[in-house]
Amino acid sequence: VDGCIATPTGVELAAGLNLKVTHESPLMVTGPNACGKTGFFRMLCGLWPSPTGTISTPDDMFLVPQTIFMVAGTLADQVTYPAHVEEDKLDTDLCQRLLELVGIGYLSGRETWHATKHWENILSLGEQQRLGMARLFYNKPKFAILDECTSAVSTDVEHRLYEEARNLGVTCITLSQRLALNEFHTQELALSNSKSWSLSSVN
Repeated sequence: VDGCIATPTGVELAAGLNLKVTHESPLMVTGPNACGKTGFFRMLCGLWPSPTGTISTPDDMFLVPQTIFMVAGTLADQVTYPAHVEEDKLDTDLCQRLLELVGIGYLSGRETWHATKHWENILSLGEQQRLGMARLFYNKPKFAILDECTSAVSTDVEHRLYEEARNLGVTCITLSQRLALNEFHTQELALSNSKSWSLSSVN
């Protein structure tokens, strides 16, 4: 990232950003509400252009927002998204292991893998966020942007999810209101409501 965070209407949220994320330097982005964290997320996703400078992102990058998109489809589709896997080709053992890993293994017993439902109305926010992480583990990207996507789960579950991401070789860019999970990040980008920012190492 070499540029500024700004809204599509030109409102600048942070100027002169210059940083790089590698497998050896996962990033935590912190700051209060309305400081530009969501704008940073949208720029990395390609939803907002950078008015100045450049943003280079890898092809193998997965996005996990705070509010998980529940696809219109089956329980299996929630895990394999964005891919749809035909019933006769679905590895239900893998999907079950992933649900158990994130703490919602009971879903496949309560619901069938191939039942189509309005999952956003059936699952709690915490269950949806855990499904979002199961989806991440299914896809196993090299990089992931996590936008407060574990805010509705306990800290011990959150720690376990990040540990699994690290075990799978996923480099995380985490957006949060506070610095947490230090052992999974090596640098912190601290944004403020005054358009200023700082980049520091995480011990």
